Amino acid sequence: MTTHPGVFTMSFDCEGLWGPSTLTQSLRQQITQENLIAAYRGLRDVLDQHELRATFAFVGTFVMTPDEVRQHEDWFETISGRQWPRTQEFLDAVAKGQTSGWLSPECLEIIREAGCHELGTHGFQHLAIQDHKLTRADFEREISLVKEVGRLRDFASRTLIYPRNQVGF
Repeated sequence: MTTHPGVFTMSFDCEGLWGPSTLTQSLRQQITQENLIAAYRGLRDVLDQHELRATFAFVGTFVMTPDEVRQHEDWFETISGRQWPRTQEFLDAVAKGQTSGWLSPECLEIIREAGCHELGTHGFQHLAIQDHKLTRADFEREISLVKEVGRLRDFASRTLIYPRNQVGF
């Protein structure tokens, strides 16, 4: 009998304010830049201490800077012509300079610096296929924009963790 070591997959959805569609005001206030950075450092340190590796699936927009968002406003338009519910809330926050929780390229860097975890994707704007009634064209645009963000941040995602685990296309 051959003994094989245990194997499991661990992944983290890295989304900040992009992920939760319904948050109480008190929970929303806790998703801040400072808290996110502390959480990612803590995760990285615990994983490294135990020599565990994981996939960190980042929402593409989450790892952009405010300047990059302003330079690429056309990325927030859709093929179908509909505005996604969170997009306008996000763009309003950027216009007001209130990006804490929405944007955090620092979180990506914290994980990248560990040098041992996979950098995956969780979509460009965390659009769940059924919840948003995505067309194939909108889904393909999401994936192409993830690649564009990867070029900005110098990484290529090989793994997609579907938002809300709504698999499709």
